Amino acid sequence: MVCVCVFRTKHGGSLKQHKAAMHGIGVTWHACTEIEGEYKTNLKSNLKAHSAHVHDIGVTWHECPEHDCSFKSKTEGVIKPHRANVHSIGITWHACTELGCEYKAREEGALKQHRAGKHSIDVRWWFCDYEDCEHRAKTSSDITVHKAGKHNIGVQWKQCPDCDYKAKMEPTLKKHRAHVHAIDVLWWFCDYRAANTGPRRTATSRYTRPTSTISA
Repeated sequence: MVCVCVFRTKHGGSLKQHKAAMHGIGVTWHACTEIEGEYKTNLKSNLKAHSAHVHDIGVTWHECPEHDCSFKSKTEGVIKPHRANVHSIGITWHACTELGCEYKAREEGALKQHRAGKHSIDVRWWFCDYEDCEHRAKTSSDITVHKAGKHNIGVQWKQCPDCDYKAKMEPTLKKHRAHVHAIDVLWWFCDYRAANTGPRRTATSRYTRPTSTISA
């Protein structure tokens, strides 16, 4: 079967680019010389970027100027966020203005979330739409959890593979399997070693053993 390309253009240069990019016609390949056959490209700039990124060839390193910091980057723009995140340099702090609150954030969005969550300021309330339910929450995800837990709406039941038990939450199912079926149990073993005489004392230590070798 012969596949016919239906591409057309008003410009000869565009046709040349199309044939090179789509069909590999007229391409001059530039191959990486570090590892034979590893990488090749039709653009010198791509080869240069590859050599710098993968093989550290021709890289101009940008180093953090802070004392005793060995961080360096191939991109100058990375140094500024590094200094902000690691050394707290060049940061514009956004402080909570509520009385007695010492919270501050590097981003306005984080401060807004704090004020909504902690102080209920500028909150968009989400309300449960179940009949006669007055529950409200600050996030839609909390409403989803509420409706599942309280009203069994939108519940994705977690079925125990060993019995007919099912749960709304994965942690609840995990606890059930540990308690009822002894699966993924954190066993506690007594490590007391008694002498031939003397009063008995108790001691415990914590280890995990494969459940397949333990009898409940």
